[in-house]
Amino acid sequence: MRAADDLEIACDEPISIAFVGEYSTGKSLLLGTLLGTPELLPVANEPTTGNVTALQLVPGPADAPVELRDASLSLLSLEQISACAAFILRKMTAVVAARGLRIETDTLQRYDPVSEGWSRFEQWCRKHLWPPPSDTTTPAEARIELRDSALELVRIRDALQRGKELVGATRPGAPIPITREDMGAALRIGGTRQMVDSFPELVPAAPISVGAGLNPSRIAELFPLIRRVTFRVQIPANRWPAVGLINGHRVEFLDFPGLNARGAARDDWLAASQLDGVHTIVLAVRADRPEVEVATRFLGLLDGHGRTRAELGDAVLTVANLFDLTRPPNEPVSTVERLRDGNFGSVYRTVRDLTGGKLDRVAFTSSLVAIERYRMPVDPRGELAYTLGAIGKDLQDSRNRWTSAARHLAMGSPQHPLTRAIEQFAQDGGVTALRELLSDHVRRHGAQLKVAGLVRRSAGLRQLVERFAAADQPRAYAGAPSSYDELFADLAQAADDLVYAVEDLRADTLRETLTLSVAAHVHRWSLWSATLATANGSGVLSGIAAARQQAAPVENDLRNRLRPPAAGQTVEPVQSHGTAAPQLLLRTEDLRKPFQDGLVAAASQAEQAIGDLFDGWIETQNKARNLLHEALTEPAARRALQAQLAVVAPVDGGARRMESLAMIAELSWTKQAVEGTADKICATLPVGPEMVDGVELDDLFPLRPRHLMPWHEHAPKFDTVRQNQAHRHEVRLLRARQEVVDALVHLVTARAVDELDRMRDAVRDVVRGAKADIPDDAQLLAIADAMADTEATGPTGRSPWRDLLDDWPTDDSSNPEADQ
Repeated sequence: MRAADDLEIACDEPISIAFVGEYSTGKSLLLGTLLGTPELLPVANEPTTGNVTALQLVPGPADAPVELRDASLSLLSLEQISACAAFILRKMTAVVAARGLRIETDTLQRYDPVSEGWSRFEQWCRKHLWPPPSDTTTPAEARIELRDSALELVRIRDALQRGKELVGATRPGAPIPITREDMGAALRIGGTRQMVDSFPELVPAAPISVGAGLNPSRIAELFPLIRRVTFRVQIPANRWPAVGLINGHRVEFLDFPGLNARGAARDDWLAASQLDGVHTIVLAVRADRPEVEVATRFLGLLDGHGRTRAELGDAVLTVANLFDLTRPPNEPVSTVERLRDGNFGSVYRTVRDLTGGKLDRVAFTSSLVAIERYRMPVDPRGELAYTLGAIGKDLQDSRNRWTSAARHLAMGSPQHPLTRAIEQFAQDGGVTALRELLSDHVRRHGAQLKVAGLVRRSAGLRQLVERFAAADQPRAYAGAPSSYDELFADLAQAADDLVYAVEDLRADTLRETLTLSVAAHVHRWSLWSATLATANGSGVLSGIAAARQQAAPVENDLRNRLRPPAAGQTVEPVQSHGTAAPQLLLRTEDLRKPFQDGLVAAASQAEQAIGDLFDGWIETQNKARNLLHEALTEPAARRALQAQLAVVAPVDGGARRMESLAMIAELSWTKQAVEGTADKICATLPVGPEMVDGVELDDLFPLRPRHLMPWHEHAPKFDTVRQNQAHRHEVRLLRARQEVVDALVHLVTARAVDELDRMRDAVRDVVRGAKADIPDDAQLLAIADAMADTEATGPTGRSPWRDLLDDWPTDDSSNPEADQ
């Protein structure tokens, strides 16, 4: 019944277009700009959107303004809240394991605080995360990371106290009406993710009763329990997307919370739980730092829902947003191939990898350029208007330089999709191009992808039946010719099953494992702990923080401070603070050599991870083929079987064919494919002094080259509140560390996945070759004639699950090989 209900819901859902990516990638602003109202949703430079926002589009009167109409929110069920809490607890235990911390985590294993109560969790936190000041067992930076996750659970605890009657009485997804004025409380993260110096105790409060109504204060209290916030958005019938998109389709836009924000494991879980039914995914990356792991993590979540590579390829569009921050070439470049060898190279590689080489599904965008170009309405007293006023000249300069670059590219690469994308950015910030891309994608692929999701449900049922068939193996091989006919048939079936089973060597598992091992490696760099200790003590960072109380006016967002020095400008040298002082992170350049060494270490860890993946897979497959292996290795049976094979292979007495059959029944040989993986990965990366395929280390380095960290005494000075300075330093330091981890994982995982693909293909080829050595029908007749004097005992039966699979209808859409 549950499966039937899910199927009915899936059939009735609108075609969905999700905007996903790292936080502060400009997704919310871009979505509002696409609809002609930039400030439709909350936007800011810090993480802003804390819940999934659904915009259900409805056509309205021609030339009417874009307007938010009905608003509602839906809450998670108790079951979903438990799943979210379990996700966060697993993340915490993974951090402890990856860092090698001396913290007991058995308390958190197989524990559901939602149903079992919070006291066990609270005691664990007081002991390990908020211990007495004299307890230095856990490094400060690790404690901060774990506290982030713990505070997420605390917020869920507090929200449940107030909302337990609502989540108990509300079926998952049921809308609760709210007013337009209340929307900010349901979407804005605000100050809910601040660090605290002591463990937050639960303050008793009465639960909100069903039917009491929601106001901004109550919505803010329920924030961690919100599943989705939904708005009906009226679009003028004569404007996009009402004209270009809605024809014949119900469509909704989904704005997902950004990944990679501190204290946002709940956001990750929320994304994973709601990405399954999305038909079009717009992956937004920052054009000024595109090679981060965040977008790939979204793909991993989708891959975990069982989509094939072909379905993912059809679903994904990629947007390099904030493209005005990407530096055009200094000299005229006539082809895209030459352009991608320069500063543009990181953008090119990222959009190519994320679209699987389908570069006609790429847009280069800048909401600010589009707002200026079309004079879109903005609040004259708001932050967006201030930013536009401060950097208007920079925006025009970026457009002019990319217009010139596009003119030269049109001479040498006139048909290249990225030439057109650059031209469209220069025209209006790429907004018109993205609108056309979305409209075309929904018309061409939206309905097909919806159908593919339904087919995937049927494929899941078939996989369940296949597992039953594999477990139900009643026969034994008696050593007579007829039973060997059965053995040959089962070997052929095992070979066919193995071709499919190779898909269980999944890249999403590899990604998760590699992320943990790379993070553990990077976290051990002494730069982090030394710098953080100085930031919290009385060293150089605190002194700089005090000097900054004389700061200049607020910076125009982060743009100026993130730009590298202009040509000919020098960076002041780092001042010495004594020969005994530990190495501090004062410039991004200080991380360049560790990053290069980290690539080598990550490649080695990738080989180990793939090896572990193969070990587990081999063990599982060998167990399923145990009867076959025994039939091929029992001495008497082996001699009898080889005698039969010798009839059709007299040259070597059937020896080679016996080896082939053994490869189907016992798979330890597949591990040979893993050898040398680290060297192959390193061969594609600039881990030495030379470029590789025109790529230098600086092209891959995730942080701005020659950029001073905010606490460096020569860094630009901005207004800040003194008591928040240490916290801001911690946030910046931890973010820099996360960006390094993300870049290493992204770069090495992408290449490791390519290697894993080649390994899977190689295993399939060997298995198919081994299957070809199984006697066919004509050869079986020849063997039967040669063995006519052998007594037949007959087979011991056939699995009814196998009979069901034989009758299962097949077509290309349910065949995994069709997508290879």
